[in-house]
Amino acid sequence: MVRQSEISSTEKLLDLIRSKKGVEPEAFNTTPSVTSSNDITSEKKGLSAFAQKVTVGVDIDHSDLKLAAISSSSGKNDGLLGYLTVPFPSGISKESPQFQQFLGSSLKKFLASSKKTKIWSAIPSSMVEMRLLKIPKVPKKQISNATFWTYKKEVPFDEKEVIFDFEVLGNVYDEGVEKIGVMAYTASKQAVENLKAVFTKSGFPLAGISILSFGLQNIFKKGWIETKGKGVCSLYVGRDWSRIDIFSANGNLALSREIKTGINSMIDSIREGMSETEEESPLSLVDSEDKAVDLTVETPHLLDKNKAGEIFFNLINESAASIDEFDESDDNVEKVFNPIIFARTIRPVLKRLIRQVERTIGHYSLMFDSNGVGKIIISGEICASPIIVDNIREQLRLPLETFDPFVSKNLSGPGSLSERTAYAPATGLALSSNSLTPNFIFTHKNKEQHQKIGRINRIVLSLFSVLVVLCSAVYLWQNHNLNLTKARYAETEQEINRYAIRTDEQMINDLIAVIKQNKQTVKKQASRHLGMAVLSELADIGHPNIRLLNISALMPPDPASKTKRKKDKRKVKAPKKRVTVKGIVLGTPQTFEADLAGYLIELKDSTLFGPPSITMRSSAIFENRVVLRFTAQMDLVSDERT
Repeated sequence: MVRQSEISSTEKLLDLIRSKKGVEPEAFNTTPSVTSSNDITSEKKGLSAFAQKVTVGVDIDHSDLKLAAISSSSGKNDGLLGYLTVPFPSGISKESPQFQQFLGSSLKKFLASSKKTKIWSAIPSSMVEMRLLKIPKVPKKQISNATFWTYKKEVPFDEKEVIFDFEVLGNVYDEGVEKIGVMAYTASKQAVENLKAVFTKSGFPLAGISILSFGLQNIFKKGWIETKGKGVCSLYVGRDWSRIDIFSANGNLALSREIKTGINSMIDSIREGMSETEEESPLSLVDSEDKAVDLTVETPHLLDKNKAGEIFFNLINESAASIDEFDESDDNVEKVFNPIIFARTIRPVLKRLIRQVERTIGHYSLMFDSNGVGKIIISGEICASPIIVDNIREQLRLPLETFDPFVSKNLSGPGSLSERTAYAPATGLALSSNSLTPNFIFTHKNKEQHQKIGRINRIVLSLFSVLVVLCSAVYLWQNHNLNLTKARYAETEQEINRYAIRTDEQMINDLIAVIKQNKQTVKKQASRHLGMAVLSELADIGHPNIRLLNISALMPPDPASKTKRKKDKRKVKAPKKRVTVKGIVLGTPQTFEADLAGYLIELKDSTLFGPPSITMRSSAIFENRVVLRFTAQMDLVSDERT
């Protein structure tokens, strides 16, 4: 039931709108007033104060830049360092030549003096075609080829115009058969190159280009929003379109689609619902007695789009006012929220939007996961209106939440819920990394090349490490031997020092004199016993068939002393000492010569005698048998060397 006061208020509202016909309404600013949100260049959050690496997500909206910076720590402990919204200056859009300069100055202000920064941004999702594929179990090296042809069979494309890439999700089952789940996608090469060129010319080249859907995937994978074991549907309501993303229980993006229903559809509905032709009645209301009340409105043309947009944003930005507070003299009556206008204009658009969401969830449950979706998360400018959010919640059968990535991490993010929701895309992009997020400028081919180089580097490093270990072992072994040698040298030096005798010239001369004296003494004793030594040597050199008959020795005295010889200046040669041996050879005549030769050899080998010579040899009769008589002479070895 609608109260009569509400009907009267509606009539007054329509009359006021009609009364302004012919007056050109001011162009409304569709961008809410932007408050600088916790600028990262402030003292507390300046990037220059942080030594860790930083990743910055850049969300280029239709009228502003949203920037978010995340510390690039491992695991799920990433921290929000700062965030900033920069509205486009008047006359500048994303397509303007001045946009590059504006982007560069904005990033320079945001990043301050930080140099360890990676920047990620996104191209429109409409420029990307995605498919969740199930390919047969193949070796790792063949996954790329199998994915390429499976995707091309479903979505024909020209390799010159698009960039093909994929992400392996893991093993899945298709009718009981184990397969590999792969998210494959193609992105417009022109869109990627254009965005890359814009950032390069701004002085801040990009580290990664993705889409906002994959940025939201980062939020789920990092655990900033928990899935609680079931799929999650994300509904983003934009200006010209809305996007429905469904994430699986493990956070992977499983399904994404765009629909044309958006905020502009609601604005157009306001234009059509509040402006009719003269013959038509735009509103058919019911009074308190359940009687239909026909309100005929004469308008010459449709409501201006700017005026309709102003009414819509007033509806979502202002709190619902009681209709009893309506003042006919108020020129801003469009700001008063009217349930009848809402039901007539915005609610049908929301119904179409919700119907698309339900169909998408049903398709996901049928084709991918029978467990379906556990909750729906909504984002976009409409989150600022509790009336619209509550209306969507009433029409859905699933729990509805606003997309707030900061609440679960207890981060000091933006203050209002609408701002926190608005920063979700930029925050998701700031959580990106090549290992986690699809990157259109670092595809699977680049990753394979990077892995190949990494393997080569690891092999080289391993070989180098082995070589270092071997060289270290050799060095330690050589050092050990050197230490042992030094120890032995020290011991030897100590031993030498222990027994060392200090000598001088006089001591050496005295020792030489003593040695000479001893030598003379030895020579005298040797000369005195020389005859005995000769007899002893001949006795030792015995031969069984040799019998000595006579031994004689010629031993002249020593020559004059050396002193006398020096005075005479003549060389006196010492006389030779000679021994003569006479004997016979017994045995048979056939062995006489052999026995004699053997005896002479033994004499020659003696150290006392020189080479013997036979001076006489003849046959003789001795004791009635034939013998060989001989006479041998040999010189005694000179003792001058001693």
